[in-house]
Amino acid sequence: MTVFQAASKTAPRAEKWVVIANAIAATVSAASCVVALADPGVLLQGGTPGGGIDLYVQAYAVRQLPLTAAVLACLTGRYRRHLVPVLLVSGIVQAGDALIGATSGIPGMAVGGTVAAALHLASAARWGKRRTPPAVSA
Repeated sequence: MTVFQAASKTAPRAEKWVVIANAIAATVSAASCVVALADPGVLLQGGTPGGGIDLYVQAYAVRQLPLTAAVLACLTGRYRRHLVPVLLVSGIVQAGDALIGATSGIPGMAVGGTVAAALHLASAARWGKRRTPPAVSA
């Protein structure tokens, strides 16, 4: 059963879309990371790779890929008691990515990081008020 099918069965309609939005945000972050690993120049938007960009991309991958796995695992239900702290960490990381993107002139990173940070942090705040956050069963 996919996350989307399970969400429709166990979470209220509004919750389903918040779960799906968080899953999409985490997955897009991981996909961006994989693209950057394949071609670090993508981050530079036409600039020449060098000056530590390879090290940055590797550090990005070491952080983002496990974080995405943790977010997705928590959203599926098995680890739902960990959802709020994982979303808090992911939101803070995304806010950092947005700041790096803004100060480095990478608009996609700035905008994407801002949207993902806002979504993860707002979801953590909303679900943090409950005893157990909603989750979908896998």
